[in-house]
Amino acid sequence: RNHLQELPDSFGQLAALKVLLAAGNRLVSLPSSFVELQSLRTCFLNANKVVQLPSNFSRLVALQELSLAENALSELPDDLGQLGSLQSLDLTR
Repeated sequence: RNHLQELPDSFGQLAALKVLLAAGNRLVSLPSSFVELQSLRTCFLNANKVVQLPSNFSRLVALQELSLAENALSELPDDLGQLGSLQSLDLTR
């Protein structure tokens, strides 16, 4: 386990990133540039402290698998339902 508390603002510039495994850190939020990860297919952010997802989350058009289990989310973005490629969503507590 790492102890990452934040991702840099430039994170969205990783245009070819397909898999992000950042579980078990101390992330509270994601940079607004996160939604620029157009190639992202798999995203594991479970066991962090994320309280809110960035706006325009539906811009992650390639996202197929998303794990947000064990975070501090109290609501999901309205546009989450627009993730047409999403096949797996884990929101367990």
